[in-house]
Amino acid sequence: MPKQIKELRIDKITPNSIHHIIESKFTKKGKFKKDKITAEFYTRPRFAEALAFNLSPFCYFQELRSQKFSWRFSPAGLAYILLFGLVGKLAGLPLSSIGSITSYYAQSNTVGWIKESTTWSGSRNATNSDAVYTVYTDSYLFETSYWTTPNYQIVRGRNKFDTSAIGSGATITACTNYWFISVNYRAEACKIVLCSSPTGTATSDYSGFGTTDWGSRDIGTNFATGAYRSLDMNATGMENINKTGTTYIGYRSDLDINNTAPTTNRNMLWAKTADYTGTSEDPYLSVTYTVLSNQSNFFQVL
Repeated sequence: MPKQIKELRIDKITPNSIHHIIESKFTKKGKFKKDKITAEFYTRPRFAEALAFNLSPFCYFQELRSQKFSWRFSPAGLAYILLFGLVGKLAGLPLSSIGSITSYYAQSNTVGWIKESTTWSGSRNATNSDAVYTVYTDSYLFETSYWTTPNYQIVRGRNKFDTSAIGSGATITACTNYWFISVNYRAEACKIVLCSSPTGTATSDYSGFGTTDWGSRDIGTNFATGAYRSLDMNATGMENINKTGTTYIGYRSDLDINNTAPTTNRNMLWAKTADYTGTSEDPYLSVTYTVLSNQSNFFQVL
C-alpha cells in the first residue's frame, strides 16, 4: 500500500476488487493533500462470477478455498436452476425416474371353459362351452385333446390380476407369468399361448378368447411338475396389461390358436390356482416398469 494512504482511514473496500492505480494530488511544493486522493479499482462483474461458480465445475473447485467463494451460491445461479426446472416442467420433460419390479398375484375364482364335440370344428368354433368351472384348487390352463370315441375336447383358461397399482404413467419393460405346475400331459408338440380373454363367466364367453399371441412356450421340459414355471410376455402382451385396473389373461394351446386338430390323447397343462390354500403356490405376474415423472421433486412447487 502506498505510504501516502497508510495514515488514512479506509472507508470502504469492494470485494473482489483489483488495485489498478492510485492518483494522488500534490501541491506545487510537493506536499500531499490528504483530501485529494482518488483510487481506481476494477472488479469482475458479480453476475458473471456467480454464473461461473454455479455452472462450471472447474471454477467451482478452483475457487473452493478462496475467500471470494463465499458468494458462489448466488441469486443468479439459483435463478438459473429454478428457470431450468420451470422450463422442464412446462415442456413436460421428465426430471426423475423410478424403477420397480412388482409381483401381482392372481385373484380367486380362476375360470375355465370346457367344450367337447365329435368334430374338431364343433369343439373349436363353438359359440358356447358345455360348462364353466370357477373354483378349483388345481385348474386347467388349457387342454386340447383327441379321444378315440372320436371326441375332441378343448379347455380355455383365464386368470385375472389387479395391476392398478402400476399407474397410467408407467412404462412396462418386462412381464413374466408364473404358475406352480401340477399336471403336464404332452402327447404331441404343443405350446401354451397367452392371449386376450373375456371378462365374464358365462358359457357364451367361450368364443371371446383372442387368437393374437401374447407370449408362448412349448410345454415339454419347460413345464415340469412340482415347481414354479415361467413364460415371458411379448411386447403385444405387455401393451395389454391394464395399468389402472384388472388385467385378464387367457390361456390356449397353439393347436387351438392355429386351428390344428390334435391327433393323440392328450395335451393339457394344470396349475395351482389362487383358491389353493395359502399363497406359496399361487399364480402371479412379475412386472418390471419405470415411472418417469416431473412431479416427484421440489420443482412441483413451481
